[in-house]
Amino acid sequence: MTLRADISGMPVDRTPFYIAAISRRVEEEAGLLLPPSRYPMIEARLKRRLARLDLGSYRDYLRLIDGPDGATERATLLGLLTTHVSHFFREPHHFQMMRDRLLPPLIAEAQAGRKLRFWSAGGAAGQEAYSLALTLLDLVPNAALLNIEILATDLDAAQTARAARAHYPTAALAEIPPPFRQHCLPSSGGFTLSDSVRGLVRCRTQNLHADWQAEPPFHAILCRNVLIYFEPKARERLISRFAGALTNGGWLLLGHADRMTGPAAAHLNALGQTVYCKGDGGPG
Repeated sequence: MTLRADISGMPVDRTPFYIAAISRRVEEEAGLLLPPSRYPMIEARLKRRLARLDLGSYRDYLRLIDGPDGATERATLLGLLTTHVSHFFREPHHFQMMRDRLLPPLIAEAQAGRKLRFWSAGGAAGQEAYSLALTLLDLVPNAALLNIEILATDLDAAQTARAARAHYPTAALAEIPPPFRQHCLPSSGGFTLSDSVRGLVRCRTQNLHADWQAEPPFHAILCRNVLIYFEPKARERLISRFAGALTNGGWLLLGHADRMTGPAAAHLNALGQTVYCKGDGGPG
């Protein structure tokens, strides 16, 4: 650790100073809110990273991420400090509401040749996006033949890679309703989703606060239990960007812990629990 002497000659631990500086870099890069109460978590996760990089101090790590070749390590840092909790059909009322109200009229349009686009933003290892794909396939078995795309993104490239593999442990099977399990194919240590499910989903690494690779407009954006990790102004900017990326009548689905705030709230009407529609009414 980097120490210096105070006026009494005793060494002073400078770790909190560098952890605070690293926290500020993360907030600037990705809007993540990391208050002092989370500094012990940052320190704990970075200890292993410093050992792997053979760095002697947090000061050295700060120099690395601030250096000319620091972009790759900053991306790794963001992955280390974000929370990756997701499940299939998490908050099931959202999927039931989409099944009953949003998807039927959109499917009719897709069958008439229209392109449908959905976005699972901050969806960890893809469980959210694949839950939507399974719901679509249950409503229209030939969905893979229609012009339907679900974009699955996460800040952490390791999570995006997991999503692309679509392989999950056996325990995750209990989260998937029995009628959908025909698409869960046994494989080593768990199951892999079928090609018809995977074919509907495109996986990308995406910092939501940077320039988007996503091509709007979207008929629905799911960003659930993600906003709580962002500082308030970043949260409001992101909601406004989501609103601008929706079709008229498109839906924004937030998590139970998220709150609708900022100027965009004037353009998004509540349809149900943490479900918002751009414009009046909405599909169905």
